[in-house]
Amino acid sequence: MTPRTDPAETMLVDTDGIAVRFGDLKANPLVVVLVRFFGSPTCQSFVSDVSDAVASRRFPRSARVVAIGGSSHEQARAFRYDHGVNVPVLVDPEQAIRTLARVGDLGRGLFSFRGAQNHAAAKRDGMSPAKPTPPRDARRSPGVAFFGPEMDLRWVHEGEFVGDYPTIDQLVGQVAAEVVTPRTAERVNILAARR
Repeated sequence: MTPRTDPAETMLVDTDGIAVRFGDLKANPLVVVLVRFFGSPTCQSFVSDVSDAVASRRFPRSARVVAIGGSSHEQARAFRYDHGVNVPVLVDPEQAIRTLARVGDLGRGLFSFRGAQNHAAAKRDGMSPAKPTPPRDARRSPGVAFFGPEMDLRWVHEGEFVGDYPTIDQLVGQVAAEVVTPRTAERVNILAARR
């Protein structure tokens, strides 16, 4: 499950423990919510909000949204069903997709005041904390990454503290800006040929 030369060949695990090839998730764009761990109340809250936005059809039809974390598939499954999440929830035990997106650890942001506020707010909203599996996942930065139709990395948000995700409006707007249409792809190809 380590990253390969071709990111599309990276293998993930779904909530039933079945292997999923990253390239099979291809979309325009593929929006990957990088979850610290599925027991994190702030990650639970953000993925639930993203799931609601998908259900409300706020994202472009060509986009696909998935949540990927390093927890066990059992913890991912419990999160998905306990919170009624309607986007695919996948596990990347070796954090290969996080590595591809260049999203690292929080460092000092793990203990920031804003992170503590976000954690408390998520718990007040009914999110239930669970222990990270494995424990090192608690140090991971929250993040979001977009991959284009060719599985190329297009955009990354790396959180600086617990719960530091973009707002849903910011995320939807950024996704809409990343959608590649045949017309925009043609323009990009023409500009590249002129250089």
